[in-house]
Amino acid sequence: MAPFMDYRYLMDNHAGLIQMDQIIGCKNWVMSTILDVGILDQWKREELSHFRLSMKELTRRATSIEMVLESGIKEARSGGVVDIVTSIYATSALTYLHSVVSGLNPYLSEVQDSVSRTITLLKQLPDSRVVSSLVWPLCITGCMASPDHEAFFTGIIHASGLTQPALRNGWYVLEIMENAWKIRDLMTQPSAITWEDMINGHNPPTLLI
Repeated sequence: MAPFMDYRYLMDNHAGLIQMDQIIGCKNWVMSTILDVGILDQWKREELSHFRLSMKELTRRATSIEMVLESGIKEARSGGVVDIVTSIYATSALTYLHSVVSGLNPYLSEVQDSVSRTITLLKQLPDSRVVSSLVWPLCITGCMASPDHEAFFTGIIHASGLTQPALRNGWYVLEIMENAWKIRDLMTQPSAITWEDMINGHNPPTLLI
């Protein structure tokens, strides 16, 4: 958990050294909460490795994070670009959270609910060029999309210019999604695949920013 905690002070709401809304249009509280989901993921893996995972404690921790995200989404309803982008990151963080709790299962109703909420927000963006700052939420949400949403994600990525060869991470995100869709279509039982497996695959490690 140390790597996540080491960077939290950079985005502290009161004295943050980095203001993410000035960089990628997303407010600090969401990025900090995404770190919380990462910490929960690491905690769950550690508990599983020692055969002591408490589902009650996992649920308690996940519910606490979910409440922070839902509260923040309710407050970010001004309709401005920063609020829309912040909400896109927040609903994508919900998808990430659900996958940490229940595994990478796009068929879960809570996953499809958060995916649909993110799609609704993406459609509210006034300029498709803003999508170039949304690689992480696009990847998380797109990977968990249902078949009837595939065309939307393919279209928005191409329209944003993210598939230009110069934008290495943007180029990879569509490839990552398409691989995730293949895995989804072949699922016959719960999978042990992780986000690291999904995102990095056979490519060099990809930083989704």
